Amino acid sequence: MATKPGIAAPLIAAVSPADIQRAKEAAVAAYTEAYTPIHPVKTAAGQVLMCWFGRVDNAYDALARAEGEKRAMIQGAVEDLGRRAKVATNAAEQAVSDYTAKCLAANQVPDEISAPRCECDGCQSASYRQRYWSAVQTVREAMMDLFLPEFAGDQVPKLLGLSDEETAAGIRALKDACQGLVDMSEQPIDWMEVIR
Repeated sequence: MATKPGIAAPLIAAVSPADIQRAKEAAVAAYTEAYTPIHPVKTAAGQVLMCWFGRVDNAYDALARAEGEKRAMIQGAVEDLGRRAKVATNAAEQAVSDYTAKCLAANQVPDEISAPRCECDGCQSASYRQRYWSAVQTVREAMMDLFLPEFAGDQVPKLLGLSDEETAAGIRALKDACQGLVDMSEQPIDWMEVIR
């Protein structure tokens, strides 16, 4: 192939089916390492398997409960786990990218390689906290819809300017939001914290 002066001809190496298969296996292995619960972790309930992100979340839980020197030690462990989790996920993404590139070089469509939804204790705990704080936010928004002034600078809560129907609808929304939080919560609710 003729090229313009100063521009190198593209180097396209032949990619064998075995090269593609090895790249796919490497990508699957990297995804397994990064996103599945294969890492043993000691917890109050005994030893369990967690994924990298579950381990990080578990470490943050321990950090929240720790005090003094133990807190500093756990903070270091949290940071280390976070770095290691990032290395594992970057390696997984790079392995998938390498596999995809080999498939494309061979004019093949790559199989999808993706992370399964992890159900390890750490991921379940993180998912619960996300749902909990989302429900808390829904309660807070329903309260603000009733009690904050409608416009900046107003001195009167919006509630005082609502019709009876709008007031009833606002109270119903607040009641539904509170009930939603009660229904999903797995622990006693600190209502003073909710309304802060």
